[in-house]
Amino acid sequence: MEVGNTRQFTFETFFLIFVTVGYVLFSSFAIPLGIENTRIFAVPYRVAVALFSVYFIIKGFPRLKSAALPVTSIIIFWALYFFKCWYSFNNDSYEPKVLSQVNETYIRILLIAFLPSVALVMMDYAKVNLKTAALWCFRILFFMLLLNAVYGLANMENGRMPHIFSIYYISYGHLGTSLVLISFFFLLFKKDNQWRWLWICGILLGCYIIVEGFARSPFLAMVVCTLVLLVIKRKIKYILIFVLLLVLVIAAIYISVKTGSNTLIFAERVYRWLFEGDNSLRTPLFQRAVSIFTEHPLLGGRVLYEDGMYPHNLFLELLMSSGIIGFIFYFAKFIPLFDTGQYFFKNGGNNYHTVFFLLFLQYLTLVMTSYSLIGTPEFIHLSAVVIGLSLNNKK
Repeated sequence: MEVGNTRQFTFETFFLIFVTVGYVLFSSFAIPLGIENTRIFAVPYRVAVALFSVYFIIKGFPRLKSAALPVTSIIIFWALYFFKCWYSFNNDSYEPKVLSQVNETYIRILLIAFLPSVALVMMDYAKVNLKTAALWCFRILFFMLLLNAVYGLANMENGRMPHIFSIYYISYGHLGTSLVLISFFFLLFKKDNQWRWLWICGILLGCYIIVEGFARSPFLAMVVCTLVLLVIKRKIKYILIFVLLLVLVIAAIYISVKTGSNTLIFAERVYRWLFEGDNSLRTPLFQRAVSIFTEHPLLGGRVLYEDGMYPHNLFLELLMSSGIIGFIFYFAKFIPLFDTGQYFFKNGGNNYHTVFFLLFLQYLTLVMTSYSLIGTPEFIHLSAVVIGLSLNNKK
């Protein structure tokens, strides 16, 4: 059976949808219900993902031989990182608030990083209906972001729109990017005129979320991934049109800020980033990570800074906290992608796997500029998804 071509709605399909956009649902309950402790909904979701992961690890055990390299890489790296966290928290100096969250770090490594990664790599993607999974990801994102916009308009105060999601503003913006990418994929490759208007609405709603969220990495991720999608489509005309639109948008941002007519925080932040080199004080964090790595090149030094801060760059954090050895073991799991990378660049046919590759790519863009090693479950999970798809395609 071709990978992702089953017509059944299997448990594997549900699990893929659940780990990709499930948290969008669970993070939307607390604020509208007036519940201050948002973990009431977040923790059950993470536990459910971990329990489902255990099920798929057991079910996928006969497939362990074909997934030996990435699974071994995952086990060794996270075991090493777990040990490094334990050693660093017991030997390096940290502020009390950081040490009070040590157990949470260990739990996140096990439940959010390790178990789902192994499960998603070992899962049988021949039993996944990728078309159904992609459509449900679109439906959930579109409905929840539309509901969020309606909620914000209905509860606007002093010109500010509240959100229904209990997530950081950067992650909020990336929900918009996800919706744009999925919608644009269907618009480009699945030309069903009956639903064309819906894909266009998805793109517009996603762009609104990116602008309203005012973070820069969702915009950067959208640009990078859209270019990749257009390259896959192999239409030079579309690429030129997109580049022209991008230049016009940047020019509009420049003119509006320079003339003082701008009223958008998003435009102001993009202007400072592109034309003034502002990176939200990331440079000292980068430099500190490089310094720690050069002092401890093999296994790295401390896993976090004294106040719990981190480098805001996946590569630098890996080198700082686990050294060259950890860096190698972390990326060894991606080796299957080099064998079947062309699988994600199919121009037509059953190419719904491209949706999940694009989502992986956008969160890769995110972890180059924000969050900690275990602070972006979406990237961790989607990394395992594209690896699992590659392994299944190789057979």
